[in-house]
Amino acid sequence: MHRQLEEIMSNIISQMNGDKELISEWSTCLRLHSNFYENLMTEKDLRSSIELVENFVKNMERILTSNEGWSLLEFIIFLLMGSNLYYSDAE
Repeated sequence: MHRQLEEIMSNIISQMNGDKELISEWSTCLRLHSNFYENLMTEKDLRSSIELVENFVKNMERILTSNEGWSLLEFIIFLLMGSNLYYSDAE
């Protein structure tokens, strides 16, 4: 699932002409995900990262609703179900 999610985000970022803010926010999401397992971030870093992730969610909602007419919920359902169907023979 990680690879598929990265491919989806790479496509979205490409469609947004390599939006640097989106790239930075997505990288922060990945860092927080890693921190969940590693617990290396300071509280200050966590708080700053959470703010960036909240902005990322707002940006993704804007992108999805303006480009595809999807709601965030529909996108999440796609990620959980649609991408698995699309990549059913992977890994």
